[in-house]
Amino acid sequence: MKEHLEDYAQLNVKIPDIQPKATEHVESMIDLIKRLEEKGYTYITPEDGVYFKVSKFKNYGKLSGIDLKELRSKRELRNSEKGKSKEDEKDFVVWKFSKKDEPSWESPWGAGRPGWHIECSAMIHEVLGLPIDIHAGGQDLIFPHHEDEIAQAEAGYEEKFANYWVHNGMVNVNKEKMSKSLGNFKTIKELLKKFSGLEIRYFVINNHYRKPIDFSEEKLIESKTSLFRLKNLCKNLEDDGKINSEYLKSFKEEMNNDLNTAGALNVVWKLARDSKAKGKYQTIKKIDEIFGLKILDKEKIEIPREVLKLAEKRENARKEKNWKNSDELREEIKKKGFEILDSKKGFELQKV
Repeated sequence: MKEHLEDYAQLNVKIPDIQPKATEHVESMIDLIKRLEEKGYTYITPEDGVYFKVSKFKNYGKLSGIDLKELRSKRELRNSEKGKSKEDEKDFVVWKFSKKDEPSWESPWGAGRPGWHIECSAMIHEVLGLPIDIHAGGQDLIFPHHEDEIAQAEAGYEEKFANYWVHNGMVNVNKEKMSKSLGNFKTIKELLKKFSGLEIRYFVINNHYRKPIDFSEEKLIESKTSLFRLKNLCKNLEDDGKINSEYLKSFKEEMNNDLNTAGALNVVWKLARDSKAKGKYQTIKKIDEIFGLKILDKEKIEIPREVLKLAEKRENARKEKNWKNSDELREEIKKKGFEILDSKKGFELQKV
């Protein structure tokens, strides 16, 4: 949990008010299974656990649109290989009997542990109450996880489970699905060794949540450069105390269009580049309350003495109109991780 919260902080993600642990809510899971049992939605297979009767829940499949006949044939094949005995191959476990040395809790049906799906339904009901407004998750969880959550929650509590479902696209690494089996699994900690949390955040925001996102060093470098340029465009903005209602309206329209963060980010770029626009500072400040990219923050950069000396040498070369030496010194400064920007007042150094 400590490392999880540290990663949140690096990405400038707000800490949730509540982060429940499944092990702290086993009683509420048992209570839900009891409700299902009383309503005739469950049965016991002595060798395995307590199962939910899918056929009794008439709206099963309403989220995923799953073909129940196809589902039955797939589960028949899978479970015949495991030797399980169920009334219907579509049914899923809500309480799993424990084997020797496995974690377990006492229950009316014997020692065991909650099924994978029952945890979320019970915890959401206990912590948030039903219905919740938005339920999110990866596209790979639509079936069976979210479908089973709906079935057991609505059958047990007799209330609608969620008003809206939001599913994000899968994460790829260099155009291949990220997975431990392929050895291309990336953690936030690993990415933070090369990129700042805000650069990673920019990369994510610049993609639509429902599209697959492809993590590659090349794309993250592009995001790093883009964030640097955007901040550079905004660094000298003066606060005229005004809000640009036209650009703010465009931002809201993009966000209301299925949370199109990439389109909304483009609005910021347009505003930053619009030489005639008023209210730039306050409008970008308001938008960044949503994006959390710290666009207007002025970072204090420690410039190494050797880089400063090179910049001063280059300034002298420019004054002497020695353009060849000036370009060579610019490249040398860049190799040390800094970019030199020229102006009438002299030069400015920025981290690349």
